[in-house]
Amino acid sequence: MKRIELLAPAGSLESLKAAIEAGADSVYFGGKEFSARASARNLTIEEIKHGVDFAHLFNAKAYAAVNTLIKNNEMLNAVNYVGRLYEIGVDAVICQDFGLASVLKEIFPDLPLHASTQTTVHNAQSILNIGLFDRYILARELSIEEVSRIHKKTDRELEVFAHGALCVSYSGQCLMSSFMGGRSANRGRCAQPCRLPYGESGHVLSSMDLCTLKLIPQMAEAGIAALKIEGRMKPPKYVSLTVAMYRKYLNSYYEGRFSFSKNDALKLRKLFHRDFTSGFIGGEGILGSGLKDEGVKEPVKTQGRKIPILIEVREDRLIGLAGALKASAALPNPIGEPLKNKDALRMLETGTPFRIKGISERSQLHENQIIAAKPMLLRGLFGLSAARYRRKAREVKIHLIKAHTKLEKPSLHVRVQNRLDAEAAMKGGADFVYLNVFNKGYEPEIALPEVPTILSDCQIGQAMKLIKPDARAALIGNPAMLKSGIARIHLDYSFNIFNDFALQYWNKLSVLSPELNLDEIRRFQNKKFMVMAHGRVVLMKTKQCIEGPIVDRENRAIPIRQNPSGYTEILNSVPIGLFNHTKLLLKAGVNHIFLDLDENVKQITEAYRRIIDGKEINDSRLRRGHTTGHLFRGVA
Repeated sequence: MKRIELLAPAGSLESLKAAIEAGADSVYFGGKEFSARASARNLTIEEIKHGVDFAHLFNAKAYAAVNTLIKNNEMLNAVNYVGRLYEIGVDAVICQDFGLASVLKEIFPDLPLHASTQTTVHNAQSILNIGLFDRYILARELSIEEVSRIHKKTDRELEVFAHGALCVSYSGQCLMSSFMGGRSANRGRCAQPCRLPYGESGHVLSSMDLCTLKLIPQMAEAGIAALKIEGRMKPPKYVSLTVAMYRKYLNSYYEGRFSFSKNDALKLRKLFHRDFTSGFIGGEGILGSGLKDEGVKEPVKTQGRKIPILIEVREDRLIGLAGALKASAALPNPIGEPLKNKDALRMLETGTPFRIKGISERSQLHENQIIAAKPMLLRGLFGLSAARYRRKAREVKIHLIKAHTKLEKPSLHVRVQNRLDAEAAMKGGADFVYLNVFNKGYEPEIALPEVPTILSDCQIGQAMKLIKPDARAALIGNPAMLKSGIARIHLDYSFNIFNDFALQYWNKLSVLSPELNLDEIRRFQNKKFMVMAHGRVVLMKTKQCIEGPIVDRENRAIPIRQNPSGYTEILNSVPIGLFNHTKLLLKAGVNHIFLDLDENVKQITEAYRRIIDGKEINDSRLRRGHTTGHLFRGVA
């Protein structure tokens, strides 16, 4: 059985070293750019180089998180940045943006790519349809049984979160921070509005922290490749102690003496202020109260991991032997009396990742010799280790996206929530009307199929049966449906399309991310996409059943609805309503307009039909109670 990998967070160089010394098999970190934890300290390129070399010295792996959505004008910088990481020798890059991932796969085919949990992968068919990535960091909402089934159906590595903070939303499907405060989680700037109180309902969206110590045997047997500890915002001490505890439990499992102690979990609980849950992977919820820290006095203990090294003195050189590595440094003429071996050992070890396992009998070292030779010996060992992982620079060439010049007839696409609204949208002049296939009122004769974002493997089969192969089109929110046999597949904004390269990768008529502004939309070379002009944006998709009502800071009700496929959607309190501003989109070459309607369907559809057809409307009354969303602001 292949041993499960213990993967630790490194929000700083100090945390990276603490994780490795505490027993992590691998670390993940972000740089100063394109990282989904923009508020973490993060690492400079020089720190990344040093950190990667440090990890490799211990035969540990180092993964770089380049896991934000990338704008068109940032793509070249992002690829050049990964080029520098490639040369340094990172073992993999973690990506959310499919456009970036597809470009990286073309330029650096030997660089492993890991699909961020922000890609919301939660079924086997999505992995089979996507390909592209070598490892998939699965959604936190899966049970062990579901993970095991995915493992049996795919040949890709699977990684799951084992410890740390949880998101109440499916990762990658949260726009709450973006639309409530202008800080996009998809760009690494989440303001965590889920941690705030919402009226009398209180902290109804604030989740507990994850702890899965007791689940290690089941997770190992489920075929999981890596257990991930969350915490790039946490200090080195938290990282070190948490890694040490999971290392202890993993070792005990593989040594056949696994035994869970609640006291160990309570020790970890004292490192942070939230209660613990085993999460969905352990069959528990993530909201409310969990493991308490009453009566725990003994702290977590850890012993730093060191690399054994043998020291020899041959003629006038200090030689260090660490496994297959051998380095030497010149010794100056001795001054004073030689040191005792134990004193020389202590002096050689201090401030290094090495444990001196011995000095050859004939070796006699003086203090001035160690002071002079020790730094050179360390540099030599680090250099030899690093050289094994360095890669030659690759020329970065991005094939420019050709402008899509084919004139297309403007089309109006409308998603509705029930059968009556589907009929109203058609009467209002919609070209395409979509209704969720799991809605009780769905009939192929009434509306085109819409397949939601969250789908279990079982629901994929159900959706396939509900969709007629000769359907004129289908709106899908999940990659599992890409090979459904429907001639025209349209993609929902849950695919988070932010750039031309992602649009090219999927090669479908897609609703762009509602986080893009007008200038960014104009920059697309291929205008074959839809833009959401009207409706309530789904701010959050969650597996939790949220008890309302909840209100925003302006005391406005935040709508909550149950998606027919079985998850909760939290909507923006103020719907988008571009109305005559839609003309700016049409002028920019956007020919496909998307509406997401749940009220006044016929009236609103008629208004946009007139706008698309070039007719004048008076929208002064219609605009009341609406927002233009990110059209004129966007996200940083």
